[in-house]
Amino acid sequence: MTRDDAERSLARALSRHVGYTTGAFHLDRIFAVVEYFRTETSGYSAEIGERLEPEDGAKALSPSYLQGVIDFAAAFGLIERVSNREAKLSRYAATELGRSVLGILDDEDASFRAHYLATVVMLADADYLVPLMLYAPLDVGSDLQADFMSFTVELRQRRHAWLTAALTQPILLERVASRISWLKQKRGGIAPFTIEEPKESTVRHHSKPRLGWLEALGLLDRKAGKLTAFGEDMMRAVVGKSSYFWIGPDPDVMAVLGLSDPAGQATDMDLGLVPPGSGTPSRSEISSLVIDTVALMIRAYPSAKLIHADQASLRLPIAFIQYRAYRDKRHYDWTEILSEIFESERSRIIRYSAHKGQIGFYKAILS
Repeated sequence: MTRDDAERSLARALSRHVGYTTGAFHLDRIFAVVEYFRTETSGYSAEIGERLEPEDGAKALSPSYLQGVIDFAAAFGLIERVSNREAKLSRYAATELGRSVLGILDDEDASFRAHYLATVVMLADADYLVPLMLYAPLDVGSDLQADFMSFTVELRQRRHAWLTAALTQPILLERVASRISWLKQKRGGIAPFTIEEPKESTVRHHSKPRLGWLEALGLLDRKAGKLTAFGEDMMRAVVGKSSYFWIGPDPDVMAVLGLSDPAGQATDMDLGLVPPGSGTPSRSEISSLVIDTVALMIRAYPSAKLIHADQASLRLPIAFIQYRAYRDKRHYDWTEILSEIFESERSRIIRYSAHKGQIGFYKAILS
């Protein structure tokens, strides 16, 4: 991992939210963007948008609306722009995460699919979802806006204070701060970075679609006015017993930058959803999980594999093992489970090292 990669990951952890367009009202449509890449390596916005058009008889979707949906898919990390910034038309390709999502969208395991998509959204938008999960069950009307505003301002103040104390060299601070959307600096690069407070319309623009997301993902029961059991578990993992600070970057990122995690909460690689008091798995439980994980890897492989190479990211099997740890209330070690799979299933599952990052790939030999 390069220092630039580490700085980018740190900045992302300090600004974990996506924007707003009318496309935000349709979470299913945002995830459906990756369907285009089942057969295509890349595509222009107009080509992707054609696949998102409604069924016959439904009202046509405007180009600006469709672009908004595509922008959200990019903000979630499902797709990335591969054309030059100077290009008049934007061309996109699916990311490793996007192809992993593609591998689960039509899978028979609906419970894992719902769990996985919830973690994808949380990792992309936690800074805006957490205050809604804290206050939406309690507040209505203007109270929710006030609580959201005060939460966001206070969070940014704490993060700014930590960042300036942690990165004491001005050049290092600027490299990270310049990538954080809510930190602003006057032209010339001499004045210090200052916090941009959200506008009064922020909650109106952000809360309504996100409340729908939380309900669709099984985290919020709006009729009952409370979080679901899954939502409560998510808040326990992400917020913990102290004030929410962040979903931190991987420990390797902090090591490269020579920093200590200021919160010790959830991270990119592990939200820490395993319930307190979970036990150590038995040999039979591990064997059962190995069998189920191999089955998932084989089922998902045709959709999850890269178009240009016969290999799929290990993101999905890792997420499945973490899901099972949550469901079974067992401390499964995904590194040990995968090692056993690659040893016992070497005739069907081949491991490849990561080209970039720490996750790696696999190839399934389909009969």
